Amino acid sequence: ETLLNELDRQAGDGDCGSTLRKGAEAIVEALGTADSPTLPVNNISATVAAVANIVENIMGGTSGAIYTIFLVRMSTVLEKCTNEKLPWITSLARALNEATLAVSRYGGAGRGDRTMLDAVYGCLDCLQGLVDGSAQVPADDAGCIVLLKAAVQAAKTGAESTKDMQAKAGRASYVSSEHWTKPDAGATAVAIWMSAILEVMTLS
Repeated sequence: ETLLNELDRQAGDGDCGSTLRKGAEAIVEALGTADSPTLPVNNISATVAAVANIVENIMGGTSGAIYTIFLVRMSTVLEKCTNEKLPWITSLARALNEATLAVSRYGGAGRGDRTMLDAVYGCLDCLQGLVDGSAQVPADDAGCIVLLKAAVQAAKTGAESTKDMQAKAGRASYVSSEHWTKPDAGATAVAIWMSAILEVMTLS
């Protein structure tokens, strides 16, 4: 929270971390317990849809709107992938890709615009073969985890690279590039939650 707020002060209200924390705490509360979950945890698309609803109602602001678009599109694609019985790593790759396209379409940001998408694009560069079907899916979960690790590292690199970018979308676009000395808060947040996904998948 503190790191993201500090990064956000470069051009925003300095509340990126606080906003995401508020959303995360609401999601954790809605999850319930491992023995008695209160979200449909056995249905990934329904769970993501429920999280999107929480984010929309709790986070608010630009971040809430962007993440709602992102998660709603992810939910739709994950449902389709589940029906097609695709491997989880392929489902994740395709859902992230479509969610990124949705945010770019509605928000107007693209690669290199110093936004959260720059971290996602880094991740997708590693997973593109699964998105378009040009790469073979790893034979087992261990291979999928190796690929996910590479994708998460690429997301971190993508987030870090934003420190040298001129913002071209949102409030940050009105700030001169000479004031940018640190990575974008939104991109850094993406790298953080992608790392959390990796940690959970590694432990499961």
